[in-house]
Amino acid sequence: MLSKKHEADKFKQLKFAMSAPMYNSLDEDQKKIFRTGFKNGYKLAKVHNELDLSKAKSILHFIRRPQRKAVKKILSFNQTDYIVGLVCDKYQVKHDLIYGKCRLEFICMVRSIIINLIYDLFEISTPELGRRFNRDHSTILHHTRLKMNKKRYWRESNDAIYEDYEKFKKEITQE
Repeated sequence: MLSKKHEADKFKQLKFAMSAPMYNSLDEDQKKIFRTGFKNGYKLAKVHNELDLSKAKSILHFIRRPQRKAVKKILSFNQTDYIVGLVCDKYQVKHDLIYGKCRLEFICMVRSIIINLIYDLFEISTPELGRRFNRDHSTILHHTRLKMNKKRYWRESNDAIYEDYEKFKKEITQE
């Protein structure tokens, strides 16, 4: 038996998924599998051996990571150095300050731009990204949430950072 809080969380998650455009393309059997939970639904599908689960899987992926795109490249260390070099050259910052413990606001802003570029463009986990920048994974999450919630240097009034971010993004994707 689920607690009321857990049940409410599941309901919110299901409601969010049902608002996804992909949910509307499922047939009734697939919706039933999705509603019963993927593990139970997967067992049900194995028994019947006739239901297509590919759409249900894509919806579950959509729920778990709604802010990230499905197809991304794998990030190599050379690409990390290239991105750091690109952004550091623009803002005239030394590379070791990005990897170091400096907490000056300007350095943190440049670091945040780099972290968000890598997180948005490449398939990399926050712990792995944290290891590359000598940071904890929660620090990486903090930087991504700053951008997502438009806080600090990512405020809407700071148009320059968004313009630079889009230029960097375009230049990196052309490579």
